Amino acid sequence: KGGTLILRKGNYKIRKTITVYSNITIRAKGKVKLTAVNKKSIMSLKSAKRVRIQGIKFSNFQKGTAIALIQSKDVKVQSCTFDGGNTAIGSDGVSTKKGKVKWQSNLAIQKCSFRNITYCAIKGTAWKNVRILDNHIYQSNHKNKTTNGILLKGVSSVKISGNEIGCCSYPIAFRTISYKCKVKKRTKKYIIKNQLTEYQKNLLAYNLVNECSHLYAVFNNESESRLVYYYDKNVRTLTVSPGR
Repeated sequence: KGGTLILRKGNYKIRKTITVYSNITIRAKGKVKLTAVNKKSIMSLKSAKRVRIQGIKFSNFQKGTAIALIQSKDVKVQSCTFDGGNTAIGSDGVSTKKGKVKWQSNLAIQKCSFRNITYCAIKGTAWKNVRILDNHIYQSNHKNKTTNGILLKGVSSVKISGNEIGCCSYPIAFRTISYKCKVKKRTKKYIIKNQLTEYQKNLLAYNLVNECSHLYAVFNNESESRLVYYYDKNVRTLTVSPGR
């Protein structure tokens, strides 16, 4: 089962979160806008596979996530616009089976525009084999910067390149995530660390960052480090002090 859903030009009022199943392509024909009337999540992908979402504008999701990913694989979001909300694309928590992490894998977010997002444009937890490429993230209200442009927790094999990120607190941040589960009647706590190759770390330099509070990509496993520093093209004043 599956197929293609073509949305014709227009503004669609979404009163209840849309559940998206496997083997589905959702594509806009003309300018299509999905507005959350209740300000909650617009789409939810739960245990979905082979999903494509293309060319749609999402708005007014202040109390939720425009596209929520839950235990999903092989998902591509391309050429979409997200304007006005809490988190645009993301997932929360960790799913496990017999103490082992159930990764969300083969995820791609490409050529999308994120504007006026309060918390995270992209938030990933326990993601694996991820491509975040050629996106534009910007908050027009400079007094209320987006907290995180891209926030990833406990991820493995991630390519982040060609993105333009502006007016955020943290443009790119990698954090650990912990979870608890029962194994042989005992509850244990686990921590998922981030796993990036040197090549993937070097790719972070190929992002343009402006007007952010922290002009670097932060990486936190056992301790916090800074993977790459960015230059703000809007800063044109260089101050030099004499040596002592």
